[in-house]
Amino acid sequence: MSTDTHDPAPFPESVAVLALGLLGGSVLKAISKRFPKSRRIGWARSSAVREIALDQAIANVVVDRPEDAVAQAEVVVVASPVNTIAELARDSFDANPNAIFTDVGSTKKRIVTEVERHPGLSQRFVAAHPIAGSEKGGIEFADADLFQDRTVVVTPSGRETAGHVEKVEAFWMGLGAQVVRTSPTEHDRLLALTSHLPHLLAALASRQVDAAALAFVGTGWRDTTRVAAGNADLWASIVSENREYVLQALDGAIGDLQRLADRVRGGDDAAVRDWLDEGRDRRLQSDGESRA
Repeated sequence: MSTDTHDPAPFPESVAVLALGLLGGSVLKAISKRFPKSRRIGWARSSAVREIALDQAIANVVVDRPEDAVAQAEVVVVASPVNTIAELARDSFDANPNAIFTDVGSTKKRIVTEVERHPGLSQRFVAAHPIAGSEKGGIEFADADLFQDRTVVVTPSGRETAGHVEKVEAFWMGLGAQVVRTSPTEHDRLLALTSHLPHLLAALASRQVDAAALAFVGTGWRDTTRVAAGNADLWASIVSENREYVLQALDGAIGDLQRLADRVRGGDDAAVRDWLDEGRDRRLQSDGESRA
């Protein structure tokens, strides 16, 4: 992987990030690595987080009010929990109505709907979701290469000022990401299947192991349950924001699990093997492989 920096000319001269956790901190670190001439402005509620951002030169400037960060920025990235993104963008918009806003939320429909209630912001807000991250949260885990070769889904509302969607897509591509575009509704439906349900199933698998069984867990259990170590508050808010599609995904999983239980209970070993084969094939497809 090349560590060369890009020509900063087409990249925003100043970027503000509101909330400096894993994703927000990684945005600033990625900018520092690839576009070192761009000014990086950070906001965080926690004084300890603000201190880390300055001490580690993650940001050039760190402020304790979001509107002070927005006022200085050409592009604003809202990286707070999904249930606060729209409100934070609305509350800070008037500090700089000329800024372009984007976000990192892993649900999109409600955020876009809430933003649409603010006519000015809706013209300058381009919703986005970097499909990147870790079960570990916090600025201390921020990674300059977090977005490299990862997908960022951009979900326009159709109200954006002409050219703003393309500018936001170029911003994320500048950080190394591959950008795809879809509707907020389709994003939420698909992510319920590919992200939200897997997290809940990982937590389910983790919950089945009591203290006595922990001595017997191996790499399979650890790999399967890795994401269950994520922040419970964060994931509870994701489930709440995407309730409709998460419920659809859960209902589908419950039905499929019941079919598996029926096959196991009935001693239909061939059908169990078929069930496992279907899961294996889909997993191999995700890696661009096929069954040998």
